[in-house]
Amino acid sequence: MRLRYLFKKPERRGKSNLMEQAEALGIEVASNNPFSDDPYEEDIYDTKCYSYTNKGERHYEGFTESDSYLISYTGDDPHVVIREGITVIGDTAFAKNRTLLSVHLPQTLRSIEFEAFRECENLEEINIPEDVEIIDEGAFKGCGGFEGIKMPPRVKKIGKYAFMGCVGIDEIEIPESIEKLGIGAFWGCAALTDALLPESLTVIPGLLFYGCESLARVKLSSKTTEIGPFCFHSCASLAEINISEGASIEIGAFCDCYNMVDENGMIIRNNNFLYSSAFVDSVEIPDGVKVLNADAFRHSGDIESLSIPDSVEEVKGASGCMYVGAARLEAGDIVSRYPFLFGANDIEEIVLSEKTTGLAEGVFASNEMEEIIIPAGVKFIGRWAFEFCTDLKKVVFKGDAPKIDKEAFTEVTAVMYYPEGNRTWNRKVFASYGGCLTWKSYRDGEV
Repeated sequence: MRLRYLFKKPERRGKSNLMEQAEALGIEVASNNPFSDDPYEEDIYDTKCYSYTNKGERHYEGFTESDSYLISYTGDDPHVVIREGITVIGDTAFAKNRTLLSVHLPQTLRSIEFEAFRECENLEEINIPEDVEIIDEGAFKGCGGFEGIKMPPRVKKIGKYAFMGCVGIDEIEIPESIEKLGIGAFWGCAALTDALLPESLTVIPGLLFYGCESLARVKLSSKTTEIGPFCFHSCASLAEINISEGASIEIGAFCDCYNMVDENGMIIRNNNFLYSSAFVDSVEIPDGVKVLNADAFRHSGDIESLSIPDSVEEVKGASGCMYVGAARLEAGDIVSRYPFLFGANDIEEIVLSEKTTGLAEGVFASNEMEEIIIPAGVKFIGRWAFEFCTDLKKVVFKGDAPKIDKEAFTEVTAVMYYPEGNRTWNRKVFASYGGCLTWKSYRDGEV
C-alpha cells in the first residue's frame, strides 16, 4: 500500500492528523518525510513542493532522491542545480537528457555513477567538485558539448569509456590520486591536444586515447611499465611522448600515429617494431629489434619486400595470421614459434634464415610461392605448414630430414629435393610427408 503527500512547509512541526491516521492503519511512512527530522528540511521546504513514498524516496521538480542519493532527473529545465547534501548521482540519472545546457554539482558530491550523464549531447557546462572520488563507467560518454573539464584532485577512479566521445575536451591532467583508470576513458576526444598522466600511473590502459586525432603531446610516468593495446591508435598528430626504457608496448598501441614515423616510415621504440607506414615500398626491420607488433603492417598496403632479422624473438599480440602485404619475405627463427603467423598472405617468395630451427603449424599456409629452401637447421615442420600452397612446385632440403606432420603439405603437388647420401632420408620418411610429392636426391650445386 502506498501513500503520497503534497505539501508546503507547515506552520508547526509535528505530526498531522493525516500522519496519525496513516500510522493507525499500519501504513509505512518514509523516515525523511516533511514531518521528520530531515537535516535538509529548513533549507528546502520553504520553496518547493515534494512527494514521498513508503520506499523512502523523495520527489520534487523532476528529481527523485533517496537520502543523499540522486536517483534520477526527468525534468526539462536546461539549467539544473543539484542541492547540497547529495553525495551520489546514480546510474543513468540524467542519461540522454537533450535539454540540459548546464549542471551545477554540489560540493558534497563524492561519486558520479554508471552513465549518469551519458549522451547529454547539448550539455555545455558542468563542474566536477574537488572531493569527487569516483567517475564511473561511461559517466559522460557522448557529451560532446562541453569544452573544458578539470579532473578533481582527489579522484581515485575514472571508469572505462567515462569521457568517450567528448569531442570538445582539449586538455586532460590526471591527478596523482588516481588508482584505477579504465580502458577507452578518453576514446574519440577529437579536440584533445595535450594529456598529462601522473607518476603513480605505471600501466596505461588499452584504448585510452584511441582516435584522439588532435592529440599532439603526452606526458607519461617515468615509471611506466606497460602501454596497453591500441592505447594511441589513430592519434595521427602525436609527435611528443616519453616512453620509459623497458616499458612493454602492446599490440596496436601506436598504429596510424603518422607523426611518429622515422625517415624509413617506421615507428620503433624500446626495440619494438610498432608500425610501418603505407608510403614505403619495402621494409627492412633493423637488427636488434626484439619485438614485432602483430598489427604493425595492417595499414601499410602492399609492399615489395619485408625483412625480419634473427634478433626478433617475439610477436606481440600474435593470435593467428599476421597481415604483412609483402610479395617477398625474409624471416628468421620467429617462424618456429608462432602458428599460422604468415598464413594467407599471398607471399610469392620466402627466404628463411640459416638460424631457423623449425616451421610452426600453418606458418605459411595458403601462400603463393613456387619454391622454398628449407635450411639445414630446421628440425621440425608442423601440421598444415604449407597447406593449400597450390603454386608450390619445388622444395629443397639442405640438411637432415625434419620431423614432420603428415598434413604439412596438404593439397601440395611438388618435387622434393634432399641431399644425396644423407641417410636420414628414406622411403619411410618420404611416406610420412603426405601430399602428392615426388622425391629426388641432389648433389651440391645441382639445385
